[in-house]
Amino acid sequence: MKLFSDEFFSRLQAFGVVQALGRALAGLKVIAKYHSLDFYFTEISSFPEAKPVAGSLSLAFRELGSNEWEKLHFAEGLLGPEEIRVQFARGSRLFVVFEGERVIGINFINDKFADLTHINRPRITFPQRTIYSYRAVVSPAYRKKGVGSFMKRSLMKILHSEGYQLFFVAVFLKSVVPHLWHQSMGFRRWGRITYIDLRVGGFLWKRLTKEGRRYPDLFYA
Repeated sequence: MKLFSDEFFSRLQAFGVVQALGRALAGLKVIAKYHSLDFYFTEISSFPEAKPVAGSLSLAFRELGSNEWEKLHFAEGLLGPEEIRVQFARGSRLFVVFEGERVIGINFINDKFADLTHINRPRITFPQRTIYSYRAVVSPAYRKKGVGSFMKRSLMKILHSEGYQLFFVAVFLKSVVPHLWHQSMGFRRWGRITYIDLRVGGFLWKRLTKEGRRYPDLFYA
């Protein structure tokens, strides 16, 4: 009987030894938790400006305050009220895309810290003028229409005017579409962090790209 499947060895090639070993041990119930995150970044000043969205959509973009979002209508598939309250309580800012009177896209940002609990790194702080973007969602009914690109480009324009320089985002390793989308938008890969909890203790691996070595200590302190 084979101890490891052919799929295991294919993952050795696709994800590296650590990622393949983590998935194998998870399947054998040897570990309690296994997560890998890829991080992408871009210099805000070099990001292209927003363009009109093709088709019949008439979009607007702005920041929502913590005292006004409950009065608005959110399209299906976005975050629920409790999750939005939690993010505001953390000091994050919320930017949204409107189609008419309806919110169809949301993006939270934070310039103080990131809660990366999936890799056992809660409350990682950032250097000044650095933005961490998360919970960026477009309502399913409005996807593949350019709304996500419009949202990111509009956000970058505002952040540039406020003096921010770097923009980071984390993507789960298995989430293929977000990887392709960020690459198509010109984001560069910073690197990958893998966390494995072996029940008796946790272990963290960091693998940086050439670009990521310019900022080696982000998301690992």
